[in-house]
Amino acid sequence: MDQWIRCNPDTSQIRWDGNMEDPLGGFEDQGWCFACGEFGHKEVLPAQKQKRRRGGRSRRQAREPVPLPASEREVLESETEQWSGWNPYPSRIRWDGGWEDLFEDLEDRGCTRSSVEVLVKELLQKAQTDLEKLRAIWIWVTHHIEYDVKGYYNTELRTGVPGDVLQSGKAVCAGYAGLFKEMCRYNEFYFLTHPALFIGDHFPLKDEWQLLNPRVSLRQFEKALMKMSSFYSCDLRSINPDSSLIETANGKATITVKSQSPALFTHTLNGKNECGIITLTAHGMILDIYPKSTGKHKLNIFAKHFDATETYDCVCEYQLQCESVHKEMKLPSAMMNPVGPSWLTEMKGLLQPSQCSPIVYTQDGRCAFRFLLEKDLSFVLKLSLENVNLSDDLSRHVFIYREGNWVEFKIQIPRAGMYLFTIFAKEKSAPGKNHHFVCNYFISCSNPSVQWPVFPLVYASWQQEYELVEPLSGVLPAQRTLQFKVKIPGVEKVLVGSRDTQELSVSSDGYWTGSCSTAGCKDLTVMVLHKPNDSSYSLVLQYQVENN
Repeated sequence: MDQWIRCNPDTSQIRWDGNMEDPLGGFEDQGWCFACGEFGHKEVLPAQKQKRRRGGRSRRQAREPVPLPASEREVLESETEQWSGWNPYPSRIRWDGGWEDLFEDLEDRGCTRSSVEVLVKELLQKAQTDLEKLRAIWIWVTHHIEYDVKGYYNTELRTGVPGDVLQSGKAVCAGYAGLFKEMCRYNEFYFLTHPALFIGDHFPLKDEWQLLNPRVSLRQFEKALMKMSSFYSCDLRSINPDSSLIETANGKATITVKSQSPALFTHTLNGKNECGIITLTAHGMILDIYPKSTGKHKLNIFAKHFDATETYDCVCEYQLQCESVHKEMKLPSAMMNPVGPSWLTEMKGLLQPSQCSPIVYTQDGRCAFRFLLEKDLSFVLKLSLENVNLSDDLSRHVFIYREGNWVEFKIQIPRAGMYLFTIFAKEKSAPGKNHHFVCNYFISCSNPSVQWPVFPLVYASWQQEYELVEPLSGVLPAQRTLQFKVKIPGVEKVLVGSRDTQELSVSSDGYWTGSCSTAGCKDLTVMVLHKPNDSSYSLVLQYQVENN
């Protein structure tokens, strides 16, 4: 409350053209005590309420303001500077003709009780700034809504629904706040809207008020997709299909949206954020929906500007008829959109993706994702599979390799299925340890014979700039002699072994190569000596050896 007192400490002196009633006087008549801030003082309750004419009140002379206590006045004076941006004399914000002329005109035309939307549209026609709009709404509420004394004492008689408050002209505190908030959320899209856009969600009772030639029939209106005002406020240009009822083809439905500026999207199917793949394009998005069951579904699409901090707004709603379910596309229930590379991925610092499709199909169970790095990033990678056994560690089925300004993520999956591969990243110079979502990929493999083991265990000493050429499998066969090849620059020695170790030799191209036997071993470890005088080796990789 203090912050609003400081904005305008003398609210009782606000007048319209010198002839405004005291907006707080009505509250005082209803039982409001300015001294203690409570309602219900019976000695000041009027014996009989004055009847209002068309929602207004009788005029009274403005009262002298109640002086502030000395302590509060000192606080007010000391903090006045921080409110210098506010208008200290709101009574100077006026429109030619006065407020009451406008209010009476609205009442004569029946605008004050029809709906919140109609009222605010008419009320704010001459308001130019947000301050003027806010003050117009505030003055109208204080001028036309009286305190509901009966509702204050009897909760069954009170209402906080903005429409009900508008119709009854009475409210308690929650009702005032609710109506004021609803009026402030007025959507300016509907002010002087082009008829071709207005017909999208408003069908006049009289055809001539469509202001269109040719006119839209009621049947056409009902079949067309209803685009909310937020569709246009998000700078969206078009959407296809443009009919409210759509059908799947082979268990899939595709919606394409074009936008004038970068936007982010999400969706719900029957109220749940699932069964959909969103791919961002240079000018919009593509949404592929795969319902889990046949029948009719409700599909809602939401959007917002890419740099907006507010939540998503619903832009349209489809009725989706599914005749058959796509058997192969079983999407994870918990996943993040968008999927695949896009302008958003580039903003995060990953350019020139080797895989441009959101779904990567592999027959042998292996694939790789390569990007050019625009920023110095560290990564956290996640590989997931719906209904996977908790004992399976899918994180070791992903391996990172960096070469100069390029990064490559190698993946070998343990069995057939639809996998979700998620990339998180952060700039190395950024504070904290949190890595942020960059993008998703789906990896699809239908080959039942695929059964890749994990990559070798990576120790903290292994750098992303190191390269592992062979062996890539983290589980080695027993009683075998295997070739090793790694690229570990800037070290003195590289060794492989368990009980006995074999030193690898470095070639002119910087690769360390050599062989090592798994005979009699349970595991093999790759170690490095960083400097000639170091007394110990650093472990970088570890392999498991199969049982004999």
